[in-house]
Amino acid sequence: MKKAIFLVFLFCSSAASAQTVVGTSVISGTPTPITMASHPQHASPQPLAPEQSILQTGSYTSAHGERPLWEVVPPKPALPLADIARALRKEHATAKKATRVFEN
Repeated sequence: MKKAIFLVFLFCSSAASAQTVVGTSVISGTPTPITMASHPQHASPQPLAPEQSILQTGSYTSAHGERPLWEVVPPKPALPLADIARALRKEHATAKKATRVFEN
């Protein structure tokens, strides 16, 4: 444990001393203002572009016999929550129980 703490201390101290090595370029602590590029035409009002169709053809085609799913498939009958709970309780009561119990 002492070796691990010593290695962490050695790593941190070497990293800290590497930041302040004399002879390398050090970033100055004085603030420098940020200058943004100016784009005056970007926000000026311009006319809208002409509309473009993203469809390959100009007409809409559909296949014969298409029907929505709600017309074809009848809805499933919903069971009440109490009936589901009773069925699960009955299934739990008739389930096979463990014969041995291991404790550590």
